[in-house]
Formats: sequence, C-alpha cells, structure tokens
Amino acid sequence: MPNQSLTGITILDLSSFVAGPYATKLMAMMGARVIKIEPPTRGDVSRWTGPFLNDDPHPERSGLFAHLNTGKQSVALDMTKSAGADLCRRIARHCDAVVESFPPGTLQQWGLHYDRLAEVNPAIVVTSLTPYGQTGPYRSLPATSLTIFAMGGQMSMTGEPDRAPLRPYGYQADYQLGLNGFAATLTAIYGAQLSGTGQHVDIAGMEILAATLEGAGPRAAYAGDFMKRRGNHGMALSGVYPCKDGYIGILAVPRNWPAIVALLGKPELTTDPRFTTGAKRRANDDALQAIMYQWFMDHTKDQVFEIAGRTKAPVSPILTVAELFDSPQLKHRRFFRQLDHPALGRQWYPGPPFGMSETPLEASPAPLLGLHTAEVLSELAGLTEGGLAGLAASGVIQVREAVA
Repeated sequence: MPNQSLTGITILDLSSFVAGPYATKLMAMMGARVIKIEPPTRGDVSRWTGPFLNDDPHPERSGLFAHLNTGKQSVALDMTKSAGADLCRRIARHCDAVVESFPPGTLQQWGLHYDRLAEVNPAIVVTSLTPYGQTGPYRSLPATSLTIFAMGGQMSMTGEPDRAPLRPYGYQADYQLGLNGFAATLTAIYGAQLSGTGQHVDIAGMEILAATLEGAGPRAAYAGDFMKRRGNHGMALSGVYPCKDGYIGILAVPRNWPAIVALLGKPELTTDPRFTTGAKRRANDDALQAIMYQWFMDHTKDQVFEIAGRTKAPVSPILTVAELFDSPQLKHRRFFRQLDHPALGRQWYPGPPFGMSETPLEASPAPLLGLHTAEVLSELAGLTEGGLAGLAASGVIQVREAVA
C-alpha cells in the first residue's frame, strides 16, 4: 500500500467503548499504526456490546467493536499490574500520541499520565476523552452518551414543546467526542513535530455539546432569549411531513418560497394574500401546513425527491438505514465497503467520513483479541520468547499465536 497521510505515525490507544476508538479508527484509516491495549480475556467493553453476528454474544462477533477498531493492532495486556503498566511505558517511548478515556486520575495511579510519559518521550501527546474533563466538580462522575447530551444542553432542545425532552439516538455524543479527539490529537502531534514538545489534550464531552448548540447558545448569551423545544414542526416550512411511504424533511427560508410553490405545483400560492410575505406565511401557518400535508401525502418519497431536485426546493426523503445501503449517491462514492474478518466473515462497513485525493483512506478488519501481543511487545518492548511466556503465565498479557 502506498504511503498515506499518517504513515509513520504511531498511536497508543488506551481508550475503550466508542469515543476514543472512533478517533483512533480514523487515524488508522489514514495510515497511522494504532496499537490498541485491551484487558486480557474480556478485551474492550465494546466486544461485549451488540449487535452480535447470529445474536451470539462473543468477543469476536461484536459489530460495534468490528466497526470502531478497523485497522488496529490488539495487545492484550493488564495495565492494572505494575508489569503491564511498565510495558505500556516502554511502548509509549515509540509513540507519537496516547489516546485514553479512563476516569481522571486513573493513569496517575498506573504511572501512565502525561508527565510520567513525557520523561521518556518529551514529544508525546496524551489525549484524554472524558465526559466532564480532567478538572472541576463533575470530573469523577460517571456518564453515558445520554447524560452527556443532557448536561451539554442539547437534550433540552430535542422533542415536542409540551412534552419531556427526547433522548437523541445512540452514541452520538460519544462520536462527537471522538471526532474532536481525532482533530485535536493530530493538531497536537503537528505542534510537537514543530516544537519537539508534546502536551496533554483535555477534551470534555459536556463542553463539546455546549459549544455546538447552534443558534440557541448565542441567542441566550447575547439576547437573553432561551429557545424552547419545537418538535418536528416549528412552522410549515421547517419540519417533518408524512408521505405515502415514509417521511420527508424540509427546511426552507424566505428566499426558497418560489421553489416550494414550484414543488407543490400551485402557482396560485404566489398571489394568495395569506402567503405573499414571510410575515403573512407565519401568520397563516396552519393553513399552509394543511396544504402541504395534503400534497405530501399524495406522493411517495422518491416522487417528492425527484420534483424537489427539479425545482431546487430544500426537501429530502428521510431514509431508513436499509435505504442507505441502496442509495445511488453512496453507491457511486463507494461509501459502504466489504471487509473479510476471521470471525465475522465478509461484512459491509461504513467508509471514511471524508475523502483525500492523493492519500485515500483505507480499512482492514478489526483485530482478534491479543493477535498482535507478541509482535508489538517483541518489537517495541524488547521482550524475548521466554519473557512473553512468563508474562502470559502470570496473567499480565494474553498471546494469540494464530488467527482462529
């Protein structure tokens, strides 16, 4: 494979579950060598999080783990033991960055915090991805993707105005944390290459969500105006409508009104006194919604999308996950790609979230637990065959000699 953007960069991945592994997955797809440390026997917690192939819970059959850890090397090593922590420090000598997601203070207990690692590798970057950051009264509180959304303010904006806030789907707060970890870590590595000195990068999920409140944050700060939940329909030209075979989404501003009229095929709306200005359309919103509900219910998603494309109306179908796999756009760009995994077989995986013309991102299957333990510890920690055997016997490491 030709050199990629991060060829020559080595990342020590001490993170688990979603946020950190997603950050390091992107680095691996860009050519970085990512060495993932996992607890022996059980491995990363995501190995025990579904979906599982054939609904069979097994550490090598987790779809979540397989998705988040493509292209990495797995070293099964117990960092809670002094010998395991020492091995991590020896690996870190050869790394550009460490990505971790333990509760604040945990790495200090093991002697793997930034100050200690910088003693042996002054240019190293240590990125910590946690719910609330390394300091403050909440630093040690447990959290989930749901609680980060709640504490970051975004959950208060989600849902119907007269009902309780709604939980955003899945692990989106973790993925946002991972994306920021990806960008911040690479920025810090670049800085270390220029200056010769690394640094500790402290990223808090709560702050990421609080910083991305879109218009709600500035309106509160500058005008003292606190936005409320608006649900799927804030107004006729912004929201979700049912159609014959699903739903569509629309978000139109005043300049889009001619395109909406063309979409509906009702030129008489242009001169209808109820709708001739934005203010009048807002005043007669219920009447406009009634017209639009009827029109959308008479059409399928594909019909709406085809007409919207011709009229340049800002309307699109709400695709199901199954429909994404059949999307002509995603097929054309080869977004979904197949990988052969020794335990999962040949499966489809989402591609990278961006493309690069000269150094395209690539993926290889996620590793089996401990598959690279012997290789990495021999190369970077200087262990002999006898040393590996002794550490395996004492439970510090787990060595997997062959692909199952």
